[in-house]
Amino acid sequence: MRRIALALLGWAAMSCWADISIGGSVNKGMGGAGLAILRDPASQSYLNPAAIAYVRGFRLGMGNFDIGAQGAALDDLFDALEFRQGSGVDIDKGARLLRRFADEDTRMTLQGDFGLIVNGFGLSVGGVMDARFLPNASLRNWARTDGNPANIPNDARGDIIALAAVSLPDVTGGIRLPLQGGELAIGARMRTLRVFYTHYFADEQALRDNGSAARAPELGGRDFMERRTTGVDIGFIWKPDSTIPYTLALVVENLVEPDVRIDATDRNGNPIRLQPLRRAVHAGFAMETGTGTLFALDIIDIGNRTGRSELRFGAEQRLGPLILRSGYASRTGWTAGLGIGGFNFAYSQEFPLSVSRTLVF
Repeated sequence: MRRIALALLGWAAMSCWADISIGGSVNKGMGGAGLAILRDPASQSYLNPAAIAYVRGFRLGMGNFDIGAQGAALDDLFDALEFRQGSGVDIDKGARLLRRFADEDTRMTLQGDFGLIVNGFGLSVGGVMDARFLPNASLRNWARTDGNPANIPNDARGDIIALAAVSLPDVTGGIRLPLQGGELAIGARMRTLRVFYTHYFADEQALRDNGSAARAPELGGRDFMERRTTGVDIGFIWKPDSTIPYTLALVVENLVEPDVRIDATDRNGNPIRLQPLRRAVHAGFAMETGTGTLFALDIIDIGNRTGRSELRFGAEQRLGPLILRSGYASRTGWTAGLGIGGFNFAYSQEFPLSVSRTLVF
């Protein structure tokens, strides 16, 4: 018991500077790789809808619950932010928050899924939020070299931009087809989506007064914009007859692209068009040895259509009731994870973004 307590205290300490993942998804501890993994198909179906074809019986649970931060520490962000529908921050505190996080760009991501699966059919709800604090160069320089509110430069500016997508619900189904030389699983996920967007900014006067931020012009005086749309993902898993068990996977995220286009402005006030949910193609490989070691390799965003193309690989080793994991993603670096009693933890300085839970902006 003492060892367990010390381990949990160590984990809590690490969470102050690292991204953390809590829930059923194993791939976070393996560098994000896992499109072809079948050890826990109920959890993996949130990444690759074809995995749901291997679920038999009734499953109820959380696919993943992941929190990530870049720039500011997670505990500082949770202390500062107030979450409400459609908006990541309170506009009345916008300038105060931008001044607090003025020394560098800060990003916070939050995602999760929860649902039930019965014999290859699943119904779930889930969502992802991506909020960013974006000080301009003048404000960053002030925060790093001065810090006196009376000396905030005249050209200082900070922006808060946030996007969120909520699935209400996701409907997923899959089948397994015996073919010569192996077995092919095919799965599809239809997502009924509500997408929220907000953008506030603070000029030097608001920053000096520690006051309210201003709504960006694209909001038209509203606190946020909302879009409703539908998207479809499709996945495949090929499981050949082989003395060495391995699987191959292909996932087309947003095969049917959600019709979300937002005429917005960027951090400098320039007009841009956002399309946060775009089609992307991913491929995966997984192999398990007789000693309980699992290897996984994914190629993400083939063709770099969404600007997040990368290579991910990872490994998992069973040691009795414990499962140790480690991995690497070429864009974000190393990850590590632990599984015990069907519950998974993972941490990294920065997690790779999850397939099917990515907003591009």
